[in-house]
Amino acid sequence: MASGFIHDVHSLVVYGRSYSAIHRRKDAASARTPGLRHRRVRHGWYRAYGRHWDFDEPFPASISSRVGRILDRAGATKAEEYQASLSHDFLDKTWDFADQARRERTRTRNYWGGFFVWLILNPDLLESWAGVDVQHGRIHRVIAGNDVWEEAPEVTAEYGRLLGQAQFLLRVDRELRSTLEILGGRPDRMPAA
Repeated sequence: MASGFIHDVHSLVVYGRSYSAIHRRKDAASARTPGLRHRRVRHGWYRAYGRHWDFDEPFPASISSRVGRILDRAGATKAEEYQASLSHDFLDKTWDFADQARRERTRTRNYWGGFFVWLILNPDLLESWAGVDVQHGRIHRVIAGNDVWEEAPEVTAEYGRLLGQAQFLLRVDRELRSTLEILGGRPDRMPAA
């Protein structure tokens, strides 16, 4: 299963916010039931794989309709939270790497874990590529065809928390440090938390 750090960074890139509370709530059962079995609780979209969605069409039209209804009834924040919850399950299914042998799966997860750490270590890239200005607390949105930088001061604190986690992971995980060096990062030149 993808770690909370991976989920939070993924959401930061996709939505401009980490939505860590959603990810913690979805994975709370993993404390009692570790491994894949925890996905029986609060992972409905994960369990619907093969019946309602697949990797060719991960978010079918029915999901767009549901997001639209949530948007109309509860507002943009609730609609985005719903999308973050679905994305959690999508990322978990992707993170299974079910078609790979165990050793290859471990290498693949380590590579992607390194990539997510590398993203956090590059705040300028988060701004230019993902549209998340973690240094000034802004999120780039396109609203009615117009580019808008939405003020989101909480993003700076979320980034600080994720940067601290990334630095911790680099201190304790030698393989992750090697992966980061392959990706072009320099663990000895990390931004300050």
